[in-house]
Amino acid sequence: MQGKTIALALGTGLALPLMGIGTYALMPAREAPSGAFRWEAVTSELPVGKATKVELKLVSPDGVAQVGGDVRLSRTRLDMGPDGMEAMEAPLTSIEPSADGTVAFETELLMAGRWAFSVEGEVEGLDAPVSGTVLLTAIDGATDSEETAEAAPTDRKIIYYRNPMGLPDTSPVPKQDWMGMDYIPVYADEANDPPGTVRISAAKIQRAGVRTQAAEMIEVMRPVRAFGSLVTDESRMQVLTAKFGGYVEKLFIGTTGETVKRGEPLMQVFADSPDVLQKLQGLASAARSDDRMGIETSEYALKNEFGLTSEDLKRIKATFSVDRSLPLRSPIDGTVTRKPAMAGQHLSPGEMVFEVADLSVLWVVAEVPERDLALVRPGDAAKVTLIANEGEAIDAKVDFIYPDIDMAMRTGRIRIVLPNPEGRLKPGLFAEVNIETAGDGNPKVSVPDAAVIDSGKRRVVFVAKGDGVFEPRAVELGRRGGGMVEITSGVEAGEEVVVAGNFLIDAESNLNAALASIAAAGESAE
Repeated sequence: MQGKTIALALGTGLALPLMGIGTYALMPAREAPSGAFRWEAVTSELPVGKATKVELKLVSPDGVAQVGGDVRLSRTRLDMGPDGMEAMEAPLTSIEPSADGTVAFETELLMAGRWAFSVEGEVEGLDAPVSGTVLLTAIDGATDSEETAEAAPTDRKIIYYRNPMGLPDTSPVPKQDWMGMDYIPVYADEANDPPGTVRISAAKIQRAGVRTQAAEMIEVMRPVRAFGSLVTDESRMQVLTAKFGGYVEKLFIGTTGETVKRGEPLMQVFADSPDVLQKLQGLASAARSDDRMGIETSEYALKNEFGLTSEDLKRIKATFSVDRSLPLRSPIDGTVTRKPAMAGQHLSPGEMVFEVADLSVLWVVAEVPERDLALVRPGDAAKVTLIANEGEAIDAKVDFIYPDIDMAMRTGRIRIVLPNPEGRLKPGLFAEVNIETAGDGNPKVSVPDAAVIDSGKRRVVFVAKGDGVFEPRAVELGRRGGGMVEITSGVEAGEEVVVAGNFLIDAESNLNAALASIAAAGESAE
């Protein structure tokens, strides 16, 4: 099966072709509209196999190839569209033609049947491109005695013959179709095979590139991808409110975003609340009379009810006088994220004046699609990628899964904790999260994704039974991940499944199943 050629003839005087779709020099053309020219195959019947040569010619209205100037091929395609399999496209490589006036390509025809060669070329001197579709017939070349003996041993009983092109036609005796192709025998030992079972010769298996792989007992790890953003750790945020009424005399922190330390004064308030003034006066009197019990009672009330510190009360105890200018201090180390207070403003008890957040630890809150949410568990390993930090990837773990679902987006939220001791991470940064979801710890039968043929209504794998026999199995699928898919039913561990070339086997299997149904219907009618 070497050196076979498909040729496209463009007329006499053709120069050597360029690589791929190229320009070809032709003989002068007679004047005629482009629509009068047509493409024809030099040879319309071709052998199945690799390195098959296809040649075409461009014919003028009077049947003579006389195209003037140059022709540039702008489109070429070879597929099995005539047999309803447009998706089965054959590769085309431009090669040197075997004769002047032809355009040649090398291709690989994996299956017997009708093939359509679509071609379009711009010809110098013509008003429009010349396009057309040339029908070719691929014939299975497995006719040598060795392969015939392998495919049809003499001790096998033939029960009927089927149409070589897959048409719903069978015959009890040998015959040929309208193209002269022999009908294919169906043997008695194939009748007991499961519906759709395929028997293929070793030569054809090799030509079709069929490969198999054993089903394995493994635990499929399915990655889940989600997107989210960095937010402040809610447990590390504190709001500072006014504990007593008064006027803002001075702001020590004038803008948001400033970093503060615990105990650092944020503002100074001139107190006008009777309650705090009464407690301050009580402390001053107790200090003057050296009343230890009174001092402790007053200090306790001022610290716990009004947020003052020992340092704030030290001057009152030393001078025995009341100082109404009192500071409000930061409760934690952090960053000022909100500052509604203004200088000169009058404050009421309970009014918020500052919000401070500790940004040394941040959260990633990511949205996980609803279909993947059940796979994610707290403790799953995750990799967080931050685009703003030049694609920096940070290893982390899922910390928490929120109990609610976004009804509009159909997503659930997860939380990941990220340390931020240097402050390089900022709230609001976009984050991409990839989660390695853990299985249940029980390995299951798994096969490569490529082994499964999914038509939308059925999922099938082909199991190699040996001696060129392939049995279709309907399967139920489980988790997917890492190029593998779990098989919950239909295939056992260790069975060889087809992972390459299964499209061709599936086409043959569908044909066999249809023919078996036709044959059974015919027997019932008799």
